[in-house]
Amino acid sequence: MKAAISQYNQIKSEKGFTLIELVVAIVIIGVALPSIFSLYASLSAKASDSAVMDQMVALAQNKMEEIIGKKEADWAWYQNPSQFEVNESLPDSYQRVVTVNTVNNWGNSLLDAWEVAVSVTNPRIDNSYVLTVRFTKYYTE
Repeated sequence: MKAAISQYNQIKSEKGFTLIELVVAIVIIGVALPSIFSLYASLSAKASDSAVMDQMVALAQNKMEEIIGKKEADWAWYQNPSQFEVNESLPDSYQRVVTVNTVNNWGNSLLDAWEVAVSVTNPRIDNSYVLTVRFTKYYTE
């Protein structure tokens, strides 16, 4: 009898999972993993979209700085403001377009101005990024 109790205690003290516990664990993992993977995929896509938008902003700012530099270097820039207009295809499917529009009698000053807009697009982002500035002619009168 002592041997049977000893054998029972030995079996009872062994650790492990029952078949039901294993089935329940597999079902829980099977339900949880797809939702975790889909969450990870959506976060990864948002992170890459953010990187594309950051690149669009940088491309627009770089072009605008280049335009402002040309304007500052040439005081007669207003004689040919269309010199800033460009339509560029850039690597990684970025497209950059610079447009120049004349604004007559701008604001209370009634000065002529030119609105320069740099627009950058990428097929992965629905909206384009547009950076706009207005320039006026330098007056020495």
